[in-house]
Amino acid sequence: MIPIISVCVPTYNGSAFFQECIDSILSQTFSDFELLIVDDGSSDRTVEIAQAYASKDSRITVIENSQNLGLVENWNRCIELSQCEWIKFVFQDDKIASNCLERMLEESTPDCDFVFCRRNFVFEASVSEAKRKEFSFFLDLDKVLPGNTRISAYEYCQAVINQPWLNIIGEPTSSMIRKRVFDEFGVFNPNLIQICDLEFWHRVATNRGITFIRESLATFRIHDRSTTAKNHDGHNYRMSLDFLILIHDFAYHPAYQNLRLFCTKQPNVDISELIIKETYSSWQRGQKIIKIQPQEKQEIEKVWDELIQKYPRFASIKKLSLLKHVRYRVAPRLEAIKHRLNSLLKSM
Repeated sequence: MIPIISVCVPTYNGSAFFQECIDSILSQTFSDFELLIVDDGSSDRTVEIAQAYASKDSRITVIENSQNLGLVENWNRCIELSQCEWIKFVFQDDKIASNCLERMLEESTPDCDFVFCRRNFVFEASVSEAKRKEFSFFLDLDKVLPGNTRISAYEYCQAVINQPWLNIIGEPTSSMIRKRVFDEFGVFNPNLIQICDLEFWHRVATNRGITFIRESLATFRIHDRSTTAKNHDGHNYRMSLDFLILIHDFAYHPAYQNLRLFCTKQPNVDISELIIKETYSSWQRGQKIIKIQPQEKQEIEKVWDELIQKYPRFASIKKLSLLKHVRYRVAPRLEAIKHRLNSLLKSM
C-alpha cells in the first residue's frame, strides 16, 4: 500500500549534518511515509550514511543519479520518483520537529494543496555577523498577513505584487505540497539560481492560496558551505537576473494569468512597464561592472546571450527598454532647447 507522504531529501555532499536531518524525519509522530533520499553524485559519506539507515528501515529508499543533475533538477527528480499524495521536502542540512508531518496533515483539507509552517534559522559559528543580519530582515507571513491561517489566492496576489522578490513563505523544508500541484503547474524552474522555490510558491499560491501553520515546525540551517551562502557570495550578476526572469514569467507564463488579472484592477501596477524598467536596470548594472572590470565583458555578454536563448522575448524587450531610456533622456533636453528658442523669438 502506498504511504500518504513522500518525504524527499535531495542530497549532494551533505554528510556534515545529514544524520541529524534523517533522525528528525524518522522520529515523526506520524509514521505512514516513505523516505526518498536522492543523491546527485556525492563524493563524501552521504550515500554511505543513507544506505546504513536504509538497511535498518524499510521506509527508506536511496537513489543515486547516474550523472550530476544540479540542485534544482535533483529537486525535480525527487518529485518524479514520488508516488504519494503529498510531497514533503527536507533538505540535507535542515531538520523538522517530531510532530511536523502530523500537524501539516491535520491542517490540510480536501481543497488544500499547499501547506507551510514557520521555520527557525540556525547559524553555524563560522557564519559572519553580516550574513546573520541578512536573514534577520527576511519577512514571513506573520508580518505580511498577520493572523491569517487560510490565505486565499487573492490575498497572496496582493502580498506578491507589493514585494515580489521577498520569500514570505520560506524554504522547501517549510512546505508540504500535494503531488497533483506539480502535475498541474509544473516543477521548479532550473533556469533560476537563487529563487527557484520563491517562483514556484508564487506560481501556485497566486492560483490556489495556501494554508499557513503558525508554529515553528522546521529548522533551516545556514553555514558557509550551504548552497544559499554560496549563491550569495558568488554568481552575483547572473543571480541578479533571477528577478528579471520572475517578472518575465509574471508577464507571460500561462500560470500567472490569475496574477495578471489581479494587476489589471490595481492602480499603478503595470507588469509590462515593470519588465521594461527591470530589463534596462539589469543591463545597466552589467555595463557598470564592465566599466569597472573590463575583463568581465565577455562573461556578462555570455549571460545575456544565454538569457535571450532561453527567453527569446528579452531580445525585443531589451531593445525597447534601451529606446525608451534614450527617449526619457533626450526628451527633457529637447524641451529645454524648445523653451530657449521660444524665449529668443519673443525677445526679437
